[in-house]
Amino acid sequence: FNDNYSNVKINGLYHGIELRNKLVDCDLYISASILDACPNHILEGICCGLPVLYINDKGGGKNICQKTKDKIGESFTNFDELLKKIKIIINNYEYYRNNIIKNINEFTSTTCMKEYYNSINI
Repeated sequence: FNDNYSNVKINGLYHGIELRNKLVDCDLYISASILDACPNHILEGICCGLPVLYINDKGGGKNICQKTKDKIGESFTNFDELLKKIKIIINNYEYYRNNIIKNINEFTSTTCMKEYYNSINI
């Protein structure tokens, strides 16, 4: 790492309940995933109640985060926009959290697996 990353904390790898415990201690989930067909990491963040910042590009992240009419996060295309969207989420945090809670059944792995199966089993 160079000095530009001095404020970045690398936590390591977590699995199962340990991962869940780390995620619920967070306030926001940021995904930089592009062209990922089904980014489970986004589902994990949502299921821990975290509003999501996701790249506005093709791929499953955008599809997952725009699954309901109720916004659960914000999209971004570059770093400056990411910073602006973080502020939007901070200023409307309860709105995003309530939307996640209201729609949590739409973001389970079972629901996503059924939709994925239906889309390829035409």
